[in-house]
Amino acid sequence: MQVQVENGVITHIGTDPQPVWSNAGAGVTAVPLRTCTRGRAYREQVYSSQRILQPMQRIGRRGAGKFRPVSWDEALGRVAENMQRITAKHGPAAIFSGVGAGTQSALNSAFDLQMLLARRGGFSGGWTSPSWEGAHFAMQYTLGFNDEAPGSEYADGADVEDFLNSKLLLLWGWNPAHTHFGTETKYILQRVRESGVPMICVDPVYTDTAALWGSEWLPIRPGSDSAVLMAMAYVILEEGREDKKFVGRFVTGTDDYRQHLRGGDDGVRKDPRWASALSGIDAERIADLARQYASTRPANLIAGYAPGRSAFGEQYHRAAIALQALTGNVGRSGGGAAGHMVGKPLRYSTRVQNWWGRFVRDVEVHDADIVTIKTSRLASAILGGKNVDPASIGSYKPLPSPIRMLYCVAWNLLNQLPNLNKTRKALESLDFIVVQEQRMTATARYADILLPACTMLERDDFTWPWRDRGDYLVAQAKAIEPRGESRPDHWIFDRLAKHLKLEPLRSTGNPRQWLDELLVLDSHAPFAELVHQGVLRQRRRRPWVAFERNIREPQRYPFNTPGGRIEIASEQLATMDFAASSYGANVPALPTHLENSEGPNSRRPHFPLQLITTKMQNRCHSTFSGNPYLQELSPQVAWIHPDDAASRKLKDGATVEVWNQRGRLRLQARVTERILPGVIMIHEGACYRPDANGTDLGGNPNLLTSDESSPGGAYAYNTTRVDLRVVQSTTG
Repeated sequence: MQVQVENGVITHIGTDPQPVWSNAGAGVTAVPLRTCTRGRAYREQVYSSQRILQPMQRIGRRGAGKFRPVSWDEALGRVAENMQRITAKHGPAAIFSGVGAGTQSALNSAFDLQMLLARRGGFSGGWTSPSWEGAHFAMQYTLGFNDEAPGSEYADGADVEDFLNSKLLLLWGWNPAHTHFGTETKYILQRVRESGVPMICVDPVYTDTAALWGSEWLPIRPGSDSAVLMAMAYVILEEGREDKKFVGRFVTGTDDYRQHLRGGDDGVRKDPRWASALSGIDAERIADLARQYASTRPANLIAGYAPGRSAFGEQYHRAAIALQALTGNVGRSGGGAAGHMVGKPLRYSTRVQNWWGRFVRDVEVHDADIVTIKTSRLASAILGGKNVDPASIGSYKPLPSPIRMLYCVAWNLLNQLPNLNKTRKALESLDFIVVQEQRMTATARYADILLPACTMLERDDFTWPWRDRGDYLVAQAKAIEPRGESRPDHWIFDRLAKHLKLEPLRSTGNPRQWLDELLVLDSHAPFAELVHQGVLRQRRRRPWVAFERNIREPQRYPFNTPGGRIEIASEQLATMDFAASSYGANVPALPTHLENSEGPNSRRPHFPLQLITTKMQNRCHSTFSGNPYLQELSPQVAWIHPDDAASRKLKDGATVEVWNQRGRLRLQARVTERILPGVIMIHEGACYRPDANGTDLGGNPNLLTSDESSPGGAYAYNTTRVDLRVVQSTTG
């Protein structure tokens, strides 16, 4: 982003035109990291009428959004007073640390809150990610964590330019036209398309990705992904098309998987006809795709997160990894692990983790009382109290105390968690809520104390690409002074520490000195030089590929699994005591297709449509949801197929009510053949705005989603049944 300022006011945001990214080994010319639409509209975020510009205290009913201004000293004093009161009565675990991804950078991180709470005795927190928990689980028990570098546990992807070395790309539930995982991804995909490499898109929706770059669209019923992947493995193994040399050396459990696919354990043969009945994809096409995939090497199955956000999401991801292993594509340039979609062990980001590691050792927090639960089950944990069944909330032990206080930082849970009506009731029952936020979000309206955090353009910091999908650091130099009384997150935590009679997290120096300390850890120039350059790249001779060294030197670098190999049949899952674990339910040792009561083949006549909640190009979850420029570009609508519209006498543009047993919402309908019959798509992240009757007028689909999660912790956003009716027809 290139920010123009006049007289202390931001006047324009554009793109820095300098080329800062290239990889000569991949034959890629330098290209600029272009500012996306959201970045260009960020000025509206800074000057929004919804900005919180001073500390405030609630007056009146919780949730009414009525507050009075107070001083920073009074606000932080009340926060400290209530933390001490609730801890004295219930224990430190009575405070839930609600840290979100709305603030992610070197100094201003929501996770500072957890460090602060740990130093005063402990806290409760969540262990599941709404984005990728199914992928995380599958990687852990199939590939093992990547130990190539500190902080690289989740790195099982590759540099995006390695797509250029593939002979076939299978984009499964991934729409990089909207969720590109790196600024340069679209440029690379265009290069791949121009080279003639097939890109097959498997998705219930004909996405912009399929339209721009796809050579074929295979529409699939939501929830049947694992079945199709297993049927492909069935064809490959039955016809002897697996990479026998690779499998023999690096994979365990192949014979067990073959017998499972043949129906040896349940009498069900997982062949293409079986998968076709579940998915709607023609059986011959499934078989042909399996043959094409096995015979085209290297090939990359890019397993998007969306199919894993389902009732048994880890099974989809485990089946995808198994397919990559059987075809010898793991650890191979042009291939991939199909696990977590995360990039490389980026040394820049690991420096911050090492810095915190040293901090943890210095302040001794190992005796803290820290309890973790499945984050999607937070409402159940709050409403269930101390005696809630730990297995039902994803805790391996009983709660030591009820959760009575919530401290949220950059986390809009009353928008992003599932089952919002239940979540709202949970918030209403708490003793005290603190929200540290930039804007008046749905969650902020329920706060007892609001602490105004400033935006990234109002403080100094640096950051790196999300999930390390890029080998560069980006300076976040302060462009203007913080508006009103808003302050950086690190400033707020340090002042709160003093009210709690604790040493601040950083007792000496100033932000630029702290940033210099981080950069020096990796022998980089000081922060001022990073600001001058704008972007700092980590150069490589060739694209990085996860697990490449495990394949190249298996004796020296075995896979981080019990047997040192890729485990299609997981030894850990086969022997795990699930009753004593955080999972709370059995997970099969082999990739398995499992049905759910709200899945594609459930019989729920009252709710005939399957809901999928996808990412919107011009939002990042709920961030930017109130931005008028972006709303005009991407209005919140429900996609529905013409066949489903005709049976309901529904015309394009009509106002509809989408409903199920959990709630109701209203929004406009978009009738389109770009979605499968029987499926409805609503983008997640819309601002939750319930009316007096509880009907959401913002069109937030999480009013309808279940807060039950998969055994492995995956959120079940895309396992939801709904119905739809016309409220107001279009005219003319």
